[in-house]
Amino acid sequence: MVETQILHVSDTHLGYRQYRSDVRRSDFRDNFRKAIERAIDEDVDAVVHTGDLFHDSNPSIGDLDDCGELFARLGDAEITTYGIVGNHERKRDTGLLDLVGRMGDVEHLGREPKLVGDVALYGIDAVPSRSWDTTPLELAEPPAEANVTILCLHQSFTPPLESGDHHDLSEVLDSVGIELDGVALGHIHKPASAEVDGTEVWYAGSTARTQKSQNSPRTVQLVETCDGHIERTQIGLDTRQFESITVEFGSDDGIGHLRSRLRQQSLDDAVVALKLTGERGAMTANEADTAAREAGAAVVSVDDKRGRVDLDTGDIDVQDVEDHGAVVTDQIEDEEFGPVVERVDDRIRTDGSVPTGTTGAAEELRPDLEVAMEAAFDESDGATEDDGATGDDEATTEVDE
Repeated sequence: MVETQILHVSDTHLGYRQYRSDVRRSDFRDNFRKAIERAIDEDVDAVVHTGDLFHDSNPSIGDLDDCGELFARLGDAEITTYGIVGNHERKRDTGLLDLVGRMGDVEHLGREPKLVGDVALYGIDAVPSRSWDTTPLELAEPPAEANVTILCLHQSFTPPLESGDHHDLSEVLDSVGIELDGVALGHIHKPASAEVDGTEVWYAGSTARTQKSQNSPRTVQLVETCDGHIERTQIGLDTRQFESITVEFGSDDGIGHLRSRLRQQSLDDAVVALKLTGERGAMTANEADTAAREAGAAVVSVDDKRGRVDLDTGDIDVQDVEDHGAVVTDQIEDEEFGPVVERVDDRIRTDGSVPTGTTGAAEELRPDLEVAMEAAFDESDGATEDDGATGDDEATTEVDE
């Protein structure tokens, strides 16, 4: 008999204008809305969010309003949301999760338990790598009514990740001071799971793709307790088609070659990450963008690597660059820097109020630069399945909407 149902959601990255597109910003909001609708359809007892609710620690008023409206829908359905803070939205002062909590039925998890049905929920916000070894992990004892204990974290752990520079989850289990039945994780954008010393641990995955390399379906997890045990069902979300296409060019190939390649698959209303390789010809990156949109793509990112060889700076013919601003934008998107870098770049190149002098510009941009410096010591902002996550979660049943 099912005693408690919780929908585990993570890494929604609200407000992310991926590829500087308002279409993508809307996609991140709509994907979270689909997760919320699933929670309401399942009539769950609670929603748990394990971090990176927002993509940026300084979301716009519109993004905050969208978030408050979505949580209000859960509140109208008498579903409480519990959450922790991820590395993207971490702030030094009032946390965004606490601010959103003032707009709806949202509670910030901590080391004291929150009881949902027969489940005692705990949470520890994302911890910078430099502070991990000195961060206390002890949790308060669960209430007598709790049959299941679950800790929520937003970090990279081995297991369930198999390789890379990750924290040891076994050490967490040894340090919390109570018996845990489950550890619900955020930060890695692909579902992965393992059993560690008798404790079930899992990543929910993300609700939207934040990088080109994320090819698997976006997911949430339905967590159910039965007789003191945890059972999970992996639920796939119906999200916008995302296509990564590489087109190799010979010396005589041009726009016709690209269009022929694009016609080989349906791109209607899709996000297309287009990578151009091989010999450089007369076709420009802007023309490639236009061709993909004419083929039906809603959002296009062009990574033009044609003719790339290792050259000294003095050998580069700047006349080959048609639009220097577009080249800088494409390179920043290709590197997939964090939101602070994108915001500073935007202000320097488009905000006429930023002083032109070095000292004045530094003072004007100081708040953003301080956040960027702090983030430089943290774990990577762009957690992906390439960070060591396993394949689709084999411990659960995948359900497509």
